[in-house]
Amino acid sequence: MSIQISSSDTSLVQLYNAGIFNIPSGFANICEWEVTTFQGNIIHQDITSGEFSEQAFSLFNHSVPISDSMEVTLFITNMVEGITCSIVDTIYWEETEVLPGSFIGNWAVLGDYGGVENELLTSVEGIQDWEIQDSKLRVWPNPLSGAELNIRFPQEVQVESVVMVDAVGRISNSLSLISDSGTNKKFEFQQSEMAAGLYSLILTTKEGAVYSEKVMVE
Repeated sequence: MSIQISSSDTSLVQLYNAGIFNIPSGFANICEWEVTTFQGNIIHQDITSGEFSEQAFSLFNHSVPISDSMEVTLFITNMVEGITCSIVDTIYWEETEVLPGSFIGNWAVLGDYGGVENELLTSVEGIQDWEIQDSKLRVWPNPLSGAELNIRFPQEVQVESVVMVDAVGRISNSLSLISDSGTNKKFEFQQSEMAAGLYSLILTTKEGAVYSEKVMVE
């Protein structure tokens, strides 16, 4: 696998990765993107999952000058296969034609790295045989700014576990069910233990389903 770029706009980048095709059970991939400057400033964060059009692409605008480069990191977590894969590459402006006063070129990646498969640091027991559902969850507040999280489900379910997974596939927080009103459920978590950023909320049910949703922690 590798990260690819489709953009000739100096302030727009579209990232692409074909992990949905290259990893078994690719539909279950959770792709966590982060783009930073080489000074460590975060330019872009995103989590993509699901079907090809939703999972494979991440688009962002930026103000990084074409004389600078950016570092892009992609972590792919596949709980069905029990693996994570990490890819790190450099984005730079590749000039294709030199004209006075014009910038003709495109953003490109420096290498064509295949990705490094890592041992999954944590897993949810029994998840290997389950199928990730179309989420259709309503999660609030999002971004998270307190100790409680509300989730509305498309149908009534019995919750087995619900966890927050960080960018390297580690379970950062386990949530406790404190209120259950049919399809509306309220959970308690320790936000003070979590660094700010994007997380994957992964919920498993006693009926054998897995739901995934993007959640921002402030």
